[in-house]
Amino acid sequence: MRALIIICVLCFCLGPVPAKAEDNAVLTVTECVKTALGHHPDLRAAEGYVEIARTKVAQSLSQWYPQITSMSTLYHQTAQTGQGVFSPSSLTPSTIGTDIPALNPSSLAIYDYYNGGITANQLLYDFGKTSSNVLSAKENLNASEYDLLTKRLEIVFNVRQAFYQAVAAKKTLEAKAEAVGQQQEHLDQARAFFKEGTKSKIDVTKAEVDLAKARLDLIKAESSWKTSLATLYNKMGIKNEVRHDPEDPLSVEKIEIDLNEAFGEAENQRPELKKFISSIKSYRAKGKAAKVQNLPALSGIANYNWNGSQLPLPYNYYYGVQLNFTLFDGHNASALAMEAEGNIHVLEAQRASKLQDIRLEVEQAVLSLRDAEERVAVTEKSLAQAVENYDLAKGRYEVGLGTGIEFNDARVSLTGAKTDSISALTDYQIAKAKLEKALGLFRDQ
Repeated sequence: MRALIIICVLCFCLGPVPAKAEDNAVLTVTECVKTALGHHPDLRAAEGYVEIARTKVAQSLSQWYPQITSMSTLYHQTAQTGQGVFSPSSLTPSTIGTDIPALNPSSLAIYDYYNGGITANQLLYDFGKTSSNVLSAKENLNASEYDLLTKRLEIVFNVRQAFYQAVAAKKTLEAKAEAVGQQQEHLDQARAFFKEGTKSKIDVTKAEVDLAKARLDLIKAESSWKTSLATLYNKMGIKNEVRHDPEDPLSVEKIEIDLNEAFGEAENQRPELKKFISSIKSYRAKGKAAKVQNLPALSGIANYNWNGSQLPLPYNYYYGVQLNFTLFDGHNASALAMEAEGNIHVLEAQRASKLQDIRLEVEQAVLSLRDAEERVAVTEKSLAQAVENYDLAKGRYEVGLGTGIEFNDARVSLTGAKTDSISALTDYQIAKAKLEKALGLFRDQ
């Protein structure tokens, strides 16, 4: 009878359940993480930044390749020729003070003029300016990839945390539903005893009140379950179109951790720290490029062009080397070098601060894991005692020795012990996920 009541209550609360197992009615933490890594928009955005950084590398590398330009123009030109054309050579001592002859409109010549050419320029040497810019772009690409890994770590942890919270909410709902079934069974017994005259009306009334409280707890648990499931789908980066149940045994596997080794692992693995190193290298390359910015750049140059007013056009070409350098840039290069040095100092300080935060994060995660392990052991004992106490109280009431108050206290204690056990097991799994994130371990489950 009790089992049937529990099943009915769960079916009412959880709604329709897919009939086929192949419909993915059950979600595992591995499936949730894989879904998030394949669909989460924040991850797609981080991947987009990586692609942008990759194009910056290509742009900086383009300076090593030949630069080829072409030019082609057609002019419809008007020019004065012959008598009446004014030029500075017409100003002779004999003409000064006399009237300058008027221009003769008949001396205008109108014709088409063609001009075209191709120029190729190849950088030969620039004292490391281009190579420094390439190195800076590559280190920026590395930094973007570390940002992507950081976002991946964050998403994996958020999904795992939301998953285990959803599992806890589901198991808590089941415990509350079982409590309603237990209380309903107790109410039926109280009514039967009242009809027989062995129990007073107050036992029935007390059982009805306790059943109403149990149902209220069940409604709250159902709301928490729905909220946790919506949160899980949000952390996965998808719409909550079909409600599936997360499934996990919430087991505990004791982990031995050396705190100093954990600190070293985190320092070597965390992508945020690696990003700082890449960013510092990028600014060092920028500073080097700024220091040689005004040094000469040697290039090879070749040109082929043609121009004239009548086809076929006469042509000419030339080739050789070209040396370009800036004589004075208003101290722009030195300012850029100083800016790079300033950014390096900022990044070094930020990395030191982040390292301190990570060490704290690792230590807190280790302490939380150990605390959860101890709580799991304590709650398992408490649960066993609560089960035994409930069975005794239930048995005493069934034979007429116990009271409704005694039974309800035992039932409430049992439900509380179950929820405490669920909470401890959930906290253990979340602490384990938090520790792996703090260590920079990329797990998909």
